[in-house]
Amino acid sequence: MESERQRRVKETGTKLEANVWKILNQILNKKDIEAFTVAQIARWAKADGVHKKLLDYIKVQIKNSCTQDQTMTLPDTDIVVVYKEEDKVKGVIKAWHPLCIVSCKASFHARETETLFWAALMIPSKIKYVLVTEDADRYGKKNQSELKTCGTGNKPRKLLECFLDRTYIIKKYDKINDGIIKDIDKFYHVFERAEAQAYRGIESRIFDDYERKPHAEYCKNVRPFDDLLFDIMNWKFEKLSS
Repeated sequence: MESERQRRVKETGTKLEANVWKILNQILNKKDIEAFTVAQIARWAKADGVHKKLLDYIKVQIKNSCTQDQTMTLPDTDIVVVYKEEDKVKGVIKAWHPLCIVSCKASFHARETETLFWAALMIPSKIKYVLVTEDADRYGKKNQSELKTCGTGNKPRKLLECFLDRTYIIKKYDKINDGIIKDIDKFYHVFERAEAQAYRGIESRIFDDYERKPHAEYCKNVRPFDDLLFDIMNWKFEKLSS
């Protein structure tokens, strides 16, 4: 039977995933980029060959040493970010190209290894694998950051820096239709201006509450959530030019 603590952890993780999904789609849909859950892709793939192709691509190969069989399974993934390739003449979608997989963890408590396991299995696909976290212990009784700094970082930070493309810190939103909507509106103006700089070198911390202490130290691998939106745009440009 699920314990009360397990239930709270699950609810917190689902809320974070919903927040991330909402921000990504609100900002990026106009750029032909969408954020899907794996459940959405699996459901649409039953009736749509384009989504079926995407679903098959993000599956990973698992080998069973007992039966010596090889099977394909979906990773334990929260969000897949894709860009849309359209046939402008026929008005149909030709393909969904995956840009990154986003794992959402409100906090870690040794659960970062789940994300690292699936990230390692996804390496052959060459899809970027990133993590979004509230680093939630700093909001609770412990009042501490699990990520700390590069120099004083503990096991979670060292592992995340080594094996993920990036880790992004997002603030804890209590009401999805309150602060998060205001921050989306505020960020959208920053995002539009960032195009002139090719989405590089932009200092923005709208979706992170850096002023609230304690807070993990940023580095090239641990960044504010705002950077994920800029990074996705650059990963799209890299795909288009390859």
